[in-house]
Amino acid sequence: IDYGLSRRLPPTGILASAAIACIGVGILTGGISRFSPGDALVLGAAILRAVMVVSTKRLLAGRQISSAALTAIQGSTVATLTFVLAVAQFGISGLVVRATLQFWGAVAFLALFCTLAAFYIQNAAVRKSTPTRVGFLMGTEPFFGFVLAHLLLNEPLTVPSLIGAGLVLAATFAGIWFESRTSK
Repeated sequence: IDYGLSRRLPPTGILASAAIACIGVGILTGGISRFSPGDALVLGAAILRAVMVVSTKRLLAGRQISSAALTAIQGSTVATLTFVLAVAQFGISGLVVRATLQFWGAVAFLALFCTLAAFYIQNAAVRKSTPTRVGFLMGTEPFFGFVLAHLLLNEPLTVPSLIGAGLVLAATFAGIWFESRTSK
């Protein structure tokens, strides 16, 4: 996206690395033959995340806004829009959730660490790096999901999943290497 907005073609090494990472994700997730509506939503989220990284880099260029302030704005915007969407879809009564303290603790953990902390780290990182580099590093998410699913949920390690995870990591490091060579 950043290259497109800059009206430049990405170098071949970066394109090849991105393609290999996508192949790795495909292998890791069981292939395109099992593509589901949920997969489409996750793919859409990945595209929106890429737009966010590039937009953030461009927004912050030459501005004195802190990563914390930007994260507060992002978090508030997400909370407000999600609330409005939930009320529009389910009505006020649909917001009532009867759940245990453990459930709400898990929700708080996800909101604080997996959303707000991730936004903050991403905002701070994109100031010190390029959108391409940040994109490749964030592209390791399938690898970490695979590792955590095995460690926490006892999902099996299969030869295809190990190959897919290996391709994701190899492509990430290759992409970063190619990006560092082209930015010199």
